[in-house]
Amino acid sequence: GEVLINNGFLQIEGDFRIQNQYKDEQDTIYGPSIGTLKMLNEKDTIFVKGNFYYQSMFGDITQLTNGNLEVTGNYSNLSGTKTYLS
Repeated sequence: GEVLINNGFLQIEGDFRIQNQYKDEQDTIYGPSIGTLKMLNEKDTIFVKGNFYYQSMFGDITQLTNGNLEVTGNYSNLSGTKTYLS
């Protein structure tokens, strides 16, 4: 899916993941998704009170051309990587 802020404000209480999530008997597994994030307008704002994980099959974040993205934790661009356990 697509997250399009469109002159809005998005606040995430905790981690923000653009990833697929799988669960097996013991672990939670994260991997690439078809998700994208678009921030195209000056008023677009995302505030993440946690970590931001981006792992899209479409590659790097290239549609963050405007607005503000604030992450209080760590930012991880995992695009192009395989799945991993958490």
